[in-house]
Amino acid sequence: MLQRKILFRWFSSILILVVLALAFTLAANGEDDNGPDFSAHVGVWKSVEISPAIEIKLSEEIEGSYFWNHQYFTGRVTCNIFSKGYLDVTSSDKSGAGNKYISAGIVKVGRMTSRTIVVKAREEVDDGSGNLVANEVYLQGQLADENTLEAGRLSIIHKNKTLYEFNIGDDALPILKKQQ
Repeated sequence: MLQRKILFRWFSSILILVVLALAFTLAANGEDDNGPDFSAHVGVWKSVEISPAIEIKLSEEIEGSYFWNHQYFTGRVTCNIFSKGYLDVTSSDKSGAGNKYISAGIVKVGRMTSRTIVVKAREEVDDGSGNLVANEVYLQGQLADENTLEAGRLSIIHKNKTLYEFNIGDDALPILKKQQ
């Protein structure tokens, strides 16, 4: 009987420590009672010295799409590679598995906070010969500050041909600036 009490107290203590650790982790990741604050991500981001030029607009959070410090957004990706010159990302585009999405993330480790943006905008169009070809902008980036988005990965594809490609480790990081 005494062994059961000791085992129960030991197990209870471990469980309490795990729950406290989880609570502190969530608090450290920038969450409050309303969830994390993605206001630094929202706005219009324009490329600097990238050809073709791109513009990414994060508009509104898509309700019900928040998952583990990531939030999907509506918005628009503008680039002259698209048939209309832009692709709209709507509330139905709330999954990273589709052809269009805009995702923002916040991760806090210790005193460091990382704010990320991941964008995929892809359309398939007829090339005039009955074949489908892809036009796509793909970006993975991190906010260096509230007005600067540094791309760790960026590709721009027009009619299945890569016009621009950057991967982390290449020379200079492509930059997008937030428009005021």
